[in-house]
Amino acid sequence: MSHKTYEKAMESYERYVRLSKIEVGVLSHSVWQFCCGKKD
Repeated sequence: MSHKTYEKAMESYERYVRLSKIEVGVLSHSVWQFCCGKKD
């Protein structure tokens, strides 16, 4: 694997990780709102 291909792979991997972190945050926030809202 060439260095350029490796860099591109790492770039897309980091972008993917960043996106999943945002998604997990949004998801847990929605679940939290749903649980708390249900209790009240």
